[in-house]
Amino acid sequence: MPSPRPRRSCANWSYTALSVRQYERRFADEMGLSPKLFARITRFQMALDAKRISPGRTWLGVAHEFGYFDQMHMIRDFKNLGGGAPSQLSEQIGDLRPWSLASPMALCDLSELPQWVRVRK
Repeated sequence: MPSPRPRRSCANWSYTALSVRQYERRFADEMGLSPKLFARITRFQMALDAKRISPGRTWLGVAHEFGYFDQMHMIRDFKNLGGGAPSQLSEQIGDLRPWSLASPMALCDLSELPQWVRVRK
């Protein structure tokens, strides 16, 4: 299983004829945020989803699984990006947050979704 940790690899960018800096600028222009911030937000969301899907996991285990150096670095990211400690955020959000691809709901039949969520044909 590949590591969810973001990696800086110039090998993939060599096919685009862009330098790393040009790639970062274009990414920021298109997405509205830097690739590093995007990776932080993605890792934060994946960690939150992992805990929500498997509540028996410890936060320390989640921190190490998603490439945080230690639990304090994960807590700092949760406070900066989510506004609270991981356990507080998990309790506040519960199942009320929109479903994501990592959630079990993503695997359900689309006809079970509310009308406003379904994709029109």
